[in-house]
Amino acid sequence: MEPHVRVSALLLALTGCIASHSNRSAATGLPGQHVERRPNEIKRTLLAQGDVAGRPGFESRLYLVEYPPETEGPLHVHTEQCVGYVIAGQFLSAFGKDPPALTRAGQGFIDRPHEPHRFTNPDPHRPLQFVVTGMFRKDEPLFWPVEDTDHLGSISASSSAFVEPAPAVSSNAPLAEVRRSLLAQKDIADLPGLESRLYLMEFPPGAASKAHIHTSQGLGYVLEGSFESSFGDGPVTSRHAGDGFVDVVGKPHHFRNPDSARPLRFVFAGTFHKDEPLFQLAPQ
Repeated sequence: MEPHVRVSALLLALTGCIASHSNRSAATGLPGQHVERRPNEIKRTLLAQGDVAGRPGFESRLYLVEYPPETEGPLHVHTEQCVGYVIAGQFLSAFGKDPPALTRAGQGFIDRPHEPHRFTNPDPHRPLQFVVTGMFRKDEPLFWPVEDTDHLGSISASSSAFVEPAPAVSSNAPLAEVRRSLLAQKDIADLPGLESRLYLMEFPPGAASKAHIHTSQGLGYVLEGSFESSFGDGPVTSRHAGDGFVDVVGKPHHFRNPDSARPLRFVFAGTFHKDEPLFQLAPQ
């Protein structure tokens, strides 16, 4: 891959990319490592990490990011395009001189690289929790803190005029079949023909997918329920609510919701060629 290539993998920044410079070392820990924090401090946990096949020197990462109530992150720029999903709470976010946009629980979003980013949890009572995923060069930070040379100021001061988000994908109808909803999608500026996508996946109790092959490496996060998964002749692994995971490219994938009573919900993100399907059915 050319040195200038920057590709996001989804997933879903959110932006684990939004913690203070002093917290940045915590974001490079091992998968599942919980970072101790003081009260009112941003917390980030690396849930999944994997080398990207065919792209030497690159790795995919998935983070869980948590903001205390009424907490604003420092001004920063993302090193790569990130994609994320809000699990609980809401946030205000603005790139450059754009007006702040509000994103709520159940919504996906994409963070743009190389632009000053302001970000806050405006709720005085509720914490904010979201996942963010992307593909990064080895040892590349999620973001760089920057000086406010454009005098953008605090995003909290301009929170009275924000852009309302589109409604979150939701349905009160019983889940009768596997449902895949595209929550976020954006072209990658320096990679013509490639785009980032974030999906919400829902499996009814006991449902299984047909054997399939993933076209791109993706990362995901289980919101509700559990699943069993195996690639090729590999062992069956289980994931539960709160777990992150990485899907393997090029091997037949067997996947099911083993619970006969509870549905399964998870988010999944990746980088795809335009018009490339999420997966292909495996040969019988």
